[in-house]
Amino acid sequence: MLIESNEIAVDLWQIIAHHGYAHQKHKAIEEFSELTEALARDLNGQGGRKNVTEEMADCYIMLAQLELIYGNHTDVAAFVREKLARTLKRVEAERAGEVKTT
Repeated sequence: MLIESNEIAVDLWQIIAHHGYAHQKHKAIEEFSELTEALARDLNGQGGRKNVTEEMADCYIMLAQLELIYGNHTDVAAFVREKLARTLKRVEAERAGEVKTT
């Protein structure tokens, strides 16, 4: 879970209650887009670590709010474990030369 304490959860719920679910979902889209742009600038040598870090923080906040809105922490955690395991299997296969990387 992205929320480290009950205090943070209370703060996040206050924000959600003030703005509403739909607004915060739109805000999440906006923040994820800003991270995408920051990463693209960084890859092009036009951005920096500080900007990427700040946008990552915004995305963490929005992901934590989405977990609260959807009440799906357990499902998210299960998918994370599943996807990490699948990716690690692919990495091992690539290292063993079993799969061509592109």
